[in-house]
Amino acid sequence: MTEYLKTLLHDKATSVDFRPPDLPAIRRAGDRRIVGRRSLVALAGVAVVAVTVGSVAVFGSSPDRSPQPGSGTAGVWAVGGEIHDGSDTIDAGHVIHAFVRTSAGFVTVDGDGAVHSVTSTGDEAIGSLDLVAAVAMDAAVLVSDAPGSLVGWVGFQDGAPVLVTYDQATDRFLERHAVPGASAGDVRYRAIDGRTGYFSGPAGLYAFDLDNGAETLLRSATAVPHYRLDSVENGMLAFARVDEPRAIFAGPSIEDAEELYTIPAPDGNRQSDVDVPVVLSPTGDWLGLSVSEFEFGEQGDTLTYVDVRPRVYDTRTGELVVLGLPDSTFGVASVWLTATTLQVLLIDEFTMPIAEDEPIHASAYACSVPDGSCELVADFGSINSNARTPDAPMAPDGQWTD
Repeated sequence: MTEYLKTLLHDKATSVDFRPPDLPAIRRAGDRRIVGRRSLVALAGVAVVAVTVGSVAVFGSSPDRSPQPGSGTAGVWAVGGEIHDGSDTIDAGHVIHAFVRTSAGFVTVDGDGAVHSVTSTGDEAIGSLDLVAAVAMDAAVLVSDAPGSLVGWVGFQDGAPVLVTYDQATDRFLERHAVPGASAGDVRYRAIDGRTGYFSGPAGLYAFDLDNGAETLLRSATAVPHYRLDSVENGMLAFARVDEPRAIFAGPSIEDAEELYTIPAPDGNRQSDVDVPVVLSPTGDWLGLSVSEFEFGEQGDTLTYVDVRPRVYDTRTGELVVLGLPDSTFGVASVWLTATTLQVLLIDEFTMPIAEDEPIHASAYACSVPDGSCELVADFGSINSNARTPDAPMAPDGQWTD
């Protein structure tokens, strides 16, 4: 499940204790009570890695971008230790805190940071990841190229962070990729696209060849403006500008990118933002994101979500696709089920502010583009606002949830 929904279920999204007036410092410390994953508002005041002002190097060939077997429009989510792939239920053998899909199965993370391969042959522990980076909340802890079989995460080798890439189809690891000078929490594995990986570290944002390790520096960490790379699919990049003016872009490079959404400037205590995940479709033709509106209290010590709405854009034309979803205060774009079907998680039937122990209703929809039609694929029923894992559903977006 996305951090928006996790926060709503776990923390009731009403009174979020910061320690004013030093809100940026608390955000940097990764306070788990901050509503949402590290937002663009928080990122704007810290050192953020930027994306290249040139063409992105893509090494090797890309996998087949057509929909994969078992990843149709019936919906994919996890609750507790069970993965639901349409009508199929898979027991992972542990409580799931993050997971992604591949063409060969699923890769999951348990509460201790152990990474597991879950396939038709069973559950196998295959590694562990950097939980310091998980707390940072500005990137997924697992990345995959769902049309293919590769999965990536930040692990450790001789005490230093390394980029780990695993081929679930062959049950083999690619050569681990070191990031010289990096410490725990410094490195994010941003994306995998075909045979190219993307990561950010102390020096900047890089693309690297998964087969031979050759690196291309895409943007120095000291360069301005600042950008956060969110998704790469079929050579298309999606990224967010996190200093002013804040916006979401998509394109084959920054030079050729289209600005798809401009985040409005704050209006008094009310602000808008775009949170992760920001997800490209497998072909790179469509971008799904979620726009939130929230209010800070007069003293800056409380934060309340007012609205969260999913949006889909045509990356070629910039056109907004209107999704035919029922009215809901919270609707989050979570994962592409096929090249033209986006899964959206909804929470509705509650009032703001949410009272303690108030039941709230959760569901998942599959929305098709370009027509925008949406179909209910899962009704999770009534969930207590204090519900903790394993009661809350999560999507296969690689995002960590407590």
